[in-house]
Amino acid sequence: MARALLLITISGFLFSVFPSGAMAFSYQIVDEVRQAAERGEVEAQTRVGLIYGRGIGVQKDKEEAVKWFRRAAEEGYAEAQWNLGLCFIRGDGVPQDFAQAAEWFNKAANQGFSHAQFDMGVLHLDGIGLPQDRELAVAWFRKAAENGLQAAVETLREMGEE
Repeated sequence: MARALLLITISGFLFSVFPSGAMAFSYQIVDEVRQAAERGEVEAQTRVGLIYGRGIGVQKDKEEAVKWFRRAAEEGYAEAQWNLGLCFIRGDGVPQDFAQAAEWFNKAANQGFSHAQFDMGVLHLDGIGLPQDRELAVAWFRKAAENGLQAAVETLREMGEE
């Protein structure tokens, strides 16, 4: 077997890159991440949620994804809170519930997680799960932009709020 030239991560998952340019997903890494998640490591729990939510190396299982996101979210991990909010927005593995999505986005946004800040802006702008409030939407978009999220910068420009 050819030896990998380098290891890269894509969306937090490890792939081996071989001299031929081929990439191979490491199933051993999935097992190691799951073990870390079971030990209570919140970043690993979030990665396991992504593994199940996207079906990476396992059969896609939205309910299992939600279980892992919720474990990390309840421990205060912002990325997991945002992912759990996305599950509620989409109705992936849970009944669609915009108010629950807003609650989880808000928790992540208040920790400075830019994607959640942007999503809070969208919810306020469109009145989804929260009262419609352009002023609050702009405030959230500004926070996301200050945290480097280009989509927020573009949204503010489109809104004439540069």
